[in-house]
Amino acid sequence: MPTWVSAIIIVVSLLLIAWNLSRAKDARWRRDYRSVLRALRWWMLPGALLTLAVVIGVTQALWQIPALRTGWWNLAGGVGNVYLGQTSNEGIGWRLTALAVPLLLALILPIAAFAEESIFRSGLEDQSWGVRIGRQVVFGFLHCLLAGVPLAAGFAISVAGGYYAAVYLAAYRAEARANPDRVLVGPGPGERWEDWVRQADQAVERGADAQRGAVVTAAAAHLTFNAIILTVVIVAAAIAV
Repeated sequence: MPTWVSAIIIVVSLLLIAWNLSRAKDARWRRDYRSVLRALRWWMLPGALLTLAVVIGVTQALWQIPALRTGWWNLAGGVGNVYLGQTSNEGIGWRLTALAVPLLLALILPIAAFAEESIFRSGLEDQSWGVRIGRQVVFGFLHCLLAGVPLAAGFAISVAGGYYAAVYLAAYRAEARANPDRVLVGPGPGERWEDWVRQADQAVERGADAQRGAVVTAAAAHLTFNAIILTVVIVAAAIAV
């Protein structure tokens, strides 16, 4: 594949990263970004390392199937995930690109994790196990479609999605236990409908707060996992330069 194809794809990736950074002027973007950083906990590091070991093991096992080694980014001369900027192309320019792209990606890592958790984990508490598993499979294979990772890696990333789902559900249940809702029935004698409606609205708000808190916690776990990978990539790229 001509090197100009890799170049165009990386430019598009950089434009998407730049677009994300341009949203930093939005107050909600900054709030979500800071919330993920504040939610980081020590236990997320061993959790991420264990999950990464499982993901690598699953990828290696599936790599034995030739058809699962295919990804559109490696067909274009890339390596791994397109947003990491790694290619098999030779030259100092490509080596500098392999360092610059992940450094820029690091700036949006918290908000990217929050966005993915909002899409793939939010609302799991109300869904069946079949739907929960299906959403994690979709999560993995969207990495094949949007980030160009090989099919084997897409399968394995679904496992990581399962870890984030477990973190989300545990965090949601903890939030729900901390702020239990009493069962609401229609207003009784002497009670006003307005009071009942206000209580119902408050219960809905507490549920939304619990859901957002769980998304933030899962995003922090997701960020930890991604940060480990990104650190390895940046160090390797710096050594190569």
